[in-house]
Amino acid sequence: MRHKFINYKHSFFIIFAFLFSQSYFLSLAQSSSVQKKDSQFELLFENKTNNPPFKVEIIAKDLGIPWGMVFLNEKELLWTEKQGKVKKINLETKKISPISLSIKNLYYHGQGGLLDVALHPNFKQNQWVYFSYGLSVGKKQTTALGRAKLKGNKMTSFKTLFLAQDDYNSNRHFGSRMQFDDKGFLFITIGDRAKKKEAQNLSSHLGKLLRLDENGKAVKDNPFFNTKGAKPEIYSYGHRNPQGLFIHPETKEIYLQEHGPRGGDEINLIKKGRNYGWPVITHGRAYSGLKIGEGTHKKGMEQPIKYWVPSIAPSSLLIYSGKKFPNWLGNFFSSSLVLTHLNRLQIQNNKVIKEDRLLSNLDFRFRHVIEGPKGFLYLSVDQGMILKLSPL
Repeated sequence: MRHKFINYKHSFFIIFAFLFSQSYFLSLAQSSSVQKKDSQFELLFENKTNNPPFKVEIIAKDLGIPWGMVFLNEKELLWTEKQGKVKKINLETKKISPISLSIKNLYYHGQGGLLDVALHPNFKQNQWVYFSYGLSVGKKQTTALGRAKLKGNKMTSFKTLFLAQDDYNSNRHFGSRMQFDDKGFLFITIGDRAKKKEAQNLSSHLGKLLRLDENGKAVKDNPFFNTKGAKPEIYSYGHRNPQGLFIHPETKEIYLQEHGPRGGDEINLIKKGRNYGWPVITHGRAYSGLKIGEGTHKKGMEQPIKYWVPSIAPSSLLIYSGKKFPNWLGNFFSSSLVLTHLNRLQIQNNKVIKEDRLLSNLDFRFRHVIEGPKGFLYLSVDQGMILKLSPL
């Protein structure tokens, strides 16, 4: 009798464990990370509680560090990998193709490497692709801009168009995010290379937002073009390490996002020729905890529309304009490296009215977020993947 009771009791626990596990895994699939095959890509995550509900799929994995992304057309997404590689994927066939590109003296170390990518405004006609990257110049390094022509799976006619001055022996703060405006001018961010005082020095490109023509030359109506001793390429200054840059699709206003030190990450509305304060003013502190500069405000220096304390390490910026997520129209999105999430900001009159932190449960270092031609969001992560975010 005792023997039969033990068997019954044992069976009861087996059935209970089975039912519990089924319930657990069902809830897991509905609200957190799951690994299963979707009809097109590998489904990573579903969130049915968010408004709007969405899913995240892996569209490419086992990559290097995908730093910059751009759509060649509705079907093909091209990206750079920090180690020096360029690849593209056909989103219909899911085929990934390497693109040959050779950059002599590419500096891949620390925060340097092959960084951002942008298409010429007339890319369909001329096939010009622009790259920013760390470059070794003797025993020093700098941020460089180059251009190549895409022919099939090859980059041809590569040429370095611009070198930031001054070059330093440092593997930090290359900046490097790029955007073309509607006039065909190229904006590119240059970090302070951890030489913070240079951000206030108009005779240096460091810690600046630059505006160049399609050949890498200064635009003649830049604010310091005729200022003696100033670099003519400078458009704004007083930046630390800006890795987010986006031009509003409707207002054409320029927004720049930069890494602070210990706290003090910023989003700034950029005005021609203005000083954004670093390192004289900041909402952050040195990594040692000591104060930097003179405080948080000073006459003649601009205030950010948003700052973070503690830092989230923002690495790209996007203003959503698509139709897939109508609730998110006009929202700002920032990829976060340190606090590992996709940051969503609702903005009214250049003031933040709501902040939402998405995908933090995935624990990825989000490097770049872009909007695809059909309104889906695409994210690259330092763990060597490219993700697609779409509505459920």
